[in-house]
Amino acid sequence: NYSEYFKEHKTTKIKIVEGESDDYYKYQQLCRGETLKTPQEEKHLRCYVTDRGHPLLVLQPIRVEVLNENPSIVMFHNLMTDYEIELYKELATPMLTRARVQTESHSDEVSKVRTSQTAWFSPQTHKVVKNINLRVEAATGLSADMDKSHCELVQIANYGMGGHYVPHYDYLIVDRPPEERRLAPAIERAAGDRTATLMFYLSEVIRGGSTVFTRLGTKVIPEKGAAVFWYNLYRNGEGIEDTVHGACPVLMGEKWVANYWIREIGQTFKRKCSLDPNE
Repeated sequence: NYSEYFKEHKTTKIKIVEGESDDYYKYQQLCRGETLKTPQEEKHLRCYVTDRGHPLLVLQPIRVEVLNENPSIVMFHNLMTDYEIELYKELATPMLTRARVQTESHSDEVSKVRTSQTAWFSPQTHKVVKNINLRVEAATGLSADMDKSHCELVQIANYGMGGHYVPHYDYLIVDRPPEERRLAPAIERAAGDRTATLMFYLSEVIRGGSTVFTRLGTKVIPEKGAAVFWYNLYRNGEGIEDTVHGACPVLMGEKWVANYWIREIGQTFKRKCSLDPNE
């Protein structure tokens, strides 16, 4: 069971964009408040309301804001209530530990590129966690069943003053050579890569703390109760390199987020393959 395996391996696996790269320079620009998108790129961005044809959303449709068209990055507004947010923080606080990452050499170490505290929990932790899992499925159209390895455990991250996360990809396996892929535990290979990311904002941030997509010029300002969603992989399973992103330093206040990393397994009939390699 992937959920049981993950309880014993609570390490964030990341692929960092190293050095003084163009991504890091744009990360700094976006965090400073500079605008990188052109009016031509921004003119097609829009908002809409939808129930996605899902019974859970018929009486309470979601408000969607398109932040980038291709690749698609959207924000779901008011997807979490204040009560649910406070419960998540309450559940996470006793379990918070300094963020650790798995390096390229597969060693486990305290992160210098992600300065935050993290905690993990499953739907068995509280019934509200299970309810939010169902809401994630309704909003995304994907399966987030953690018991079936379709999604990793919920990760709560708390960034204090100065807390940040340098530019990185969320996908783990697809860009590695075959010999490196074989080093990953069999249970992880079976679950597939992180096909999509949904990140809830559990707090407003007084200043700083935005999520920035360096190659797209997209900046997402934290909004309590909202969630930002994007795909990390094309339908053919290849990584979408333009999804490299980072978390700007928190300058005032603190930042809380809840990450849902949805795996490829379980999405076979939810997000089918396409003949278009760019889809």
